[in-house]
Amino acid sequence: MQKRIYISYNPNSYREEELAFDLHSTGRKNGFMVNLPYRPSNSNNLTKQTESNINTSDWFLVFSIEPLSEMVRQEIEYALNNGKTMDQIIVVYSSHHGRNIPFEDNNRPIEMYVDDYDINSIEQFKEAVLNQISERNNGHNISNNNGLKTILGIGAAILLFREILRSND
Repeated sequence: MQKRIYISYNPNSYREEELAFDLHSTGRKNGFMVNLPYRPSNSNNLTKQTESNINTSDWFLVFSIEPLSEMVRQEIEYALNNGKTMDQIIVVYSSHHGRNIPFEDNNRPIEMYVDDYDINSIEQFKEAVLNQISERNNGHNISNNNGLKTILGIGAAILLFREILRSND
């Protein structure tokens, strides 16, 4: 069965948006159904299409490298109020900026940190994500899930290379 992933990003962050769109195309090439939010420029509310994309996803992946936007907060809230569990949500933060979504200490999603300045952290990041998912899935080992490993690894690599290019400007 094809896994469905919803990827959210802060709309005020060019870095996150570009990363989400790159992951969208990469994920689809690797056999995943990957959906992004539908956000018309004249609206500050969730659209029915975005709600549908969240409802039909198996995983809810949030890149939260920049300060949290109201739109992403609404998407996370909608997901949690409509059946998504913390075990289905992965939030990726920058290790340099830290956590910027205030989840309760006893009710947290899978939270990952990527060092967007260190190329060696990419492999560690992929393994850490898979270990977290494995633990959250009652110990079922999914380490052979190459599609998810590819998507997350490419996402971390894109983020790293964007930072390298930006620092060289």
